[in-house]
Parts: sequence; C-alpha cells; structure tokens
Amino acid sequence: MSDSVECYAGASYPQRPLAVRVGEERLEVLEILREYRLPGGKGFRVRVQGDRIYELQYQEYRDEWLVIPV
Repeated sequence: MSDSVECYAGASYPQRPLAVRVGEERLEVLEILREYRLPGGKGFRVRVQGDRIYELQYQEYRDEWLVIPV
C-alpha cells in the first residue's frame, strides 16, 4: 500500500488532514504545526502519533499527496 492522507473536506479539499497512512501503518494527526500554499497545491506540517513529524503536500493538478518524513 502506498502512502496516503485522510482529510476533512468541508468547504474545500483538503481542509484539514486527519490521518496519514505510511505503508501499512495508519497514524492519526495530533496537531497541525503549519499550513501553507504551494504553487498548484496546499501543504501541512503535522505531528502524528509517536511524536513523528510529516510534511504533507497536496498537488491539485495531479490529485496526489506527497508524504515526507521530517
């Protein structure tokens, strides 16, 4: 299974990440540390279970997430 992100989508997508799936592991997002715009997308720096930090970058034109451990 590839890395993916579960998000809340209220008025827009992605509005707020809820969990990150890394391989077979599902990690709940405990805190959004930073939210920012990218050219063609949106990014989040989050803290997940186990106090791990991930950069989550959504590329709108590809409808694809990049999950980057920090």
